Amino acid sequence: MASLLSLAMVAGCATRTIDAQRFHSLTQRQALGHLYYTGTKGEFHYFAESYFLKPTHRYRLPVSAYTITKTFPKTSDRSAWIPWLVDLGAGTEGFRGEQVHAIQR
Repeated sequence: MASLLSLAMVAGCATRTIDAQRFHSLTQRQALGHLYYTGTKGEFHYFAESYFLKPTHRYRLPVSAYTITKTFPKTSDRSAWIPWLVDLGAGTEGFRGEQVHAIQR
């Protein structure tokens, strides 16, 4: 039983590789929480999806699929993570400190 539980915990923490279409769907979620850019390592940008009362999910996206101008090394330090923000008043969305885009719904 303990080995099954630990396997489930490790599987929940695994980083999944996603494509641009899946990344776009992650940016569309509106709830209590955020999608965060957690850094770049090698040929991948890394992201964490963290929402209220939900486990954190981790993803990686090929660097060629999305441009981030202010990259930093991948980190587990949550204080360094950059959130995806939506400004309904301005009609824009994007990672804080990066170029913003018109909201695409």
